[in-house]
Amino acid sequence: SAHVGCAGRIVLKYAIASLAVSGLFLSFNAVAAESIVSDPVVVTATRFPSGLMDAPVNVSVLDEQDIARSGAATLAQLLQQVPGVQVLDLFGITGSNARIDTGGFGATGELNTLVLLNGRRLNDADIAGANLAALPLQSIARVEVQHGTGAVLYGDNAVGGVINIITKTGFEGPKATVELSNGSYGTSGLAANLNARHGDMAVMISAQGMESEGYRASSAFSNRNLFAEVSRHVDETRYGLRASANRETMQLPGELNEPRYLANPRAATNTLQHTSEDQQGLEAFVNGQTFAAELALRSKNQKGQLFGATEADLETISFTPRTTTQLGNHKLVTGLDYYRSTLATTAVFTGAANASDAHRDSLAAYLTDTWTLGHGLALQAGARRQAVLLDMTNADLLTNARTGDERNDWLNAWDTTLSWRTSNTRTYLRLAESFRFPVLDEMWSYFYGTITPLRPQRSQHVELGTAIGTGSTKLEANAFHILVKDEIGFDLTSYANTNFDPTQHDGFNLGARTMLGERVTLRAGYTYRDARFRAGVNDGKAIPEIPRNSGTLGIGWRFAEHQHLGLDSLYTGQRYFGDDTTNVGKKMEDYTRWNLHYSYAPPGWKLRMAVENLMNIKTADIGYYRGYLANPYSYYPLPERAIKISMEKSF
Repeated sequence: SAHVGCAGRIVLKYAIASLAVSGLFLSFNAVAAESIVSDPVVVTATRFPSGLMDAPVNVSVLDEQDIARSGAATLAQLLQQVPGVQVLDLFGITGSNARIDTGGFGATGELNTLVLLNGRRLNDADIAGANLAALPLQSIARVEVQHGTGAVLYGDNAVGGVINIITKTGFEGPKATVELSNGSYGTSGLAANLNARHGDMAVMISAQGMESEGYRASSAFSNRNLFAEVSRHVDETRYGLRASANRETMQLPGELNEPRYLANPRAATNTLQHTSEDQQGLEAFVNGQTFAAELALRSKNQKGQLFGATEADLETISFTPRTTTQLGNHKLVTGLDYYRSTLATTAVFTGAANASDAHRDSLAAYLTDTWTLGHGLALQAGARRQAVLLDMTNADLLTNARTGDERNDWLNAWDTTLSWRTSNTRTYLRLAESFRFPVLDEMWSYFYGTITPLRPQRSQHVELGTAIGTGSTKLEANAFHILVKDEIGFDLTSYANTNFDPTQHDGFNLGARTMLGERVTLRAGYTYRDARFRAGVNDGKAIPEIPRNSGTLGIGWRFAEHQHLGLDSLYTGQRYFGDDTTNVGKKMEDYTRWNLHYSYAPPGWKLRMAVENLMNIKTADIGYYRGYLANPYSYYPLPERAIKISMEKSF
C-alpha cells in the first residue's frame, strides 16, 4: 500500500507538470514556422531498429546534426545537455572520470546507469564505470538516452536509464576529416576520421589525441584513442568487425579543503599521484532485421599511485545473440546474454600488500512481447532470468594468508508497459522490477584485502511519460518512482561498501525543443530529483550528491550562410556533500555555467570557437564532507573561463 500511495503522489506530480507542459507546447507551437517532425530509428528500447514513437518508453535522440551544433567538445559535455542526465565532472576539460546519473543515485549513479556502444555494454565488472573520454566524438553518429529502467533487455546496471552510443558505419559516403584544436590550460588535440565505401563494403576509422596541462596544478592529462569498423551489407543484414584502443594517463591533484579552495582553487594537495588506463577491444557482429549478435573480447589495465601502488587487469568475453519475430499482433524479442569477467588486482601500501583474483560468469535469458491492441494502444511485457556465479580470493602478500568467497545468485527482472499513440503523441505507464549486482572491487578492499559479500540490489519502478511532436516543436516528459532494497553504496564509518537501508528515488524530466522561424532553435530542460532513505538510522535523510533541481537552456542562431552561434547554460541545484548520509553538514552551492560557441562551415572547412564558463564562476561538481576534520568540506574545482579553437578540413 505504501508503494501504491507513493506511486499515486508521483502520478499527481506528473499530472500537474503536464499542464505546464501543455501550456509550454501551445506557446512554442504558436510561434513556430518550420516543420521538423520526424520519427528517427532507435534501437535502445527494443534491441532492434524501430521508430522513436513506437518505443515503449521515452528515448531522447541526439543525431549527428545535433552533435555538430551542440558546441560540445567531449561526450561528457554532450550528455550534459540532455534533460534527466546528470554529469558530475571531477576535473573538466576532457570529460575523463565524469560520473553519469540518470535515476538520482548520486555517487553510484554511473553503476546504476548502463552505457552501451552499439548495443554492447561499456560498464565493466569493476567499479571504474564507463570512460566517456575513451571514444572519439567524431566517430559518433547518434546518442540514444532511454529514460527509465532497461533491466529486462540489458540486465545489470540498467536501473535508472540506458545510454546507447551509435557509431558511424562508413556507409555514409567517402569522407575524410582532420581536425586541429587548441585551448586554455595548455589543451591541444588532433583528430582524424575516415569513412570509405566500395560496393556493399565500408570502412570507418576514427582516431583522436588530446593533451592538457589541466586547470589545476599537477592535473596534466593525455588521451589517445582509436575506433575502427569494417562491415558488409548482404541483403538487409550487416556483418562486420569493430576494434578499439584507448590509452589514458592523468595526474591526480587531490581534493582541496574549503579554506584552500577559496584561496586558490587551482592548487593541488598531491603532486606525485597519478593513474593510467589501457583498453583494447575486438568485436564481431551481425545486425539483421530479425537476428543480431555480438561476440566481443575486451581487456583493460589500470595502474595507480594513490597512497600506494595499485594495478588491476580485467578481461571480459561476451556473446549476445537475439532474435525478433512477428506473430499476428505480437512482436516477440528473445535473447541470451553471456559475460565472463576475470579481474586480477594488486595493492601495495605501507605495511600492507594484497592481491585478489576474481571470476564472474553471468548468463541471462530474456523475452519481451509487444501486443498491438488497436486504436493506438499497445501492451508490452517482458521478463529476464539471470544467473551470476562469483569466485573471489585474496592473498596477503606479506603473510601468505588466503581468504575467499563464492556466490551463486539468480536474479529476476520484469516490466509491463501500456502505451497509447496518436499521430503526434505517445503516452505510457510502466511497472517494472530491476536489479544491480555488486561489481567485483565493491566487495574487495584495496586497502585491507578483505572480501565483503554484498547482496544484489533490487528495485521496483513506476514510470509515466509522454512525447509530443507537432509542427516544429518536440516535447518529452516522464516521471518515475523507485523503491530500492539493499542499495549498494559506500559507508564512510566502516570505510567499505555496504547494503544500505531501503531507499526511495523520485524524479521528473521535462525537455522541449522548437524552431522560432527558420533560423533560431530553442531548447530547454528541467530535472527534478528527490532521493532519500526510507528506513533505518537515516530514515528521511537525503542521499548525498543529488541536486533537487537542475536545468538546461540553449539557443542556436543560424544568422548567416554557413555560420551558427550558440549559447548554452547548465544549472545545478544545491545538494549535500558526498558521504554526508546523515545530512548534518551544509549543502554545496548551486551554480549556473554559460557556454558560448560559434562555427563557420563553408564547404570543405569548419572553424569552431567556444568560450566555456563564460561568466567565469568558481565552482565544483563534486565535494565531500569529513565531519572528523577541522575543515570538514573538500572540493574538486571545475575550470574557470576557457577558450577553445578548432579547425577542421574535409576531403
